[in-house]
Amino acid sequence: MPAPEVAPEPELPVDVEPPARRRAPSVDRDPAPSLDERLDALDAEARAAWKRGDLEAAQVAFEALVRAGGTRAIADLAFGDLFELARQRHDAAAEAKLWERYVRRFPGGRYVDEARAGLCRRASGDAATRCWRAYLDDRPRGTYRDQARAALGDAPSPAGDGE
Repeated sequence: MPAPEVAPEPELPVDVEPPARRRAPSVDRDPAPSLDERLDALDAEARAAWKRGDLEAAQVAFEALVRAGGTRAIADLAFGDLFELARQRHDAAAEAKLWERYVRRFPGGRYVDEARAGLCRRASGDAATRCWRAYLDDRPRGTYRDQARAALGDAPSPAGDGE
């Protein structure tokens, strides 16, 4: 049986070049920084701005760190820095908003006693009573337990240990 005839490939006209081959992505490119590296860079940027006295730039960088950091320890610490910046600016309203955000994100965080007590101190009347009662219910051994008891009219225990 004779081999089937195969049509010859058409020749490309002389003025037409074959399609360019796609190149594989360059292996030499630096990989994008990891989230931890970006958070560390924001922290360094914020601290450098603070050191040179640019509180606005420091606040912007710490806020970016807090937004990107989720519940990581570095974000917890950045909240503490934001609290201090608000104090340095004598901005009690901003500090209270930060406390609220912090308590929602870090209910067991390193600054939760300070944040919750700060919110209770700012409250008045029944709201203050509810706030201090909730503080004692949630944190019977909390740093501000004696202040909470005093605000509620409760006498602290002789040992002052919440028991």
